[in-house]
Amino acid sequence: MPGICGGMPGAPNEMIIRYGSDDPYRVKHTADWVPIKAGDRIMYDYGGGGGWGDPLDREPQAVLDDVLDEYVSVERAEIDYGVVLTGSLDDLTLEIDEDATKKIRSERQARAGS
Repeated sequence: MPGICGGMPGAPNEMIIRYGSDDPYRVKHTADWVPIKAGDRIMYDYGGGGGWGDPLDREPQAVLDDVLDEYVSVERAEIDYGVVLTGSLDDLTLEIDEDATKKIRSERQARAGS
């Protein structure tokens, strides 16, 4: 589902099975026919709807809060929202690098405007 007013698109549900190895098998439809045995690993990723508004307009503090609440990873904070974080999530020392965040956001906005 597409995002609204500049929001990012959503993602469908996805089921991945690993049959005793790291090679993933992506289930394309329903999984009622897929054989699963002890030791196999199943990952189910619940999709969601599209976002609302340009992610670059989200307040950096709100993005940091989402990272601390583990809704967004440190990596996706920078990739999706243009918010650069320093420190560590492990010891809760994350903080916003204001200068780097302003720089990356202005570069992306300039690119989008051209």
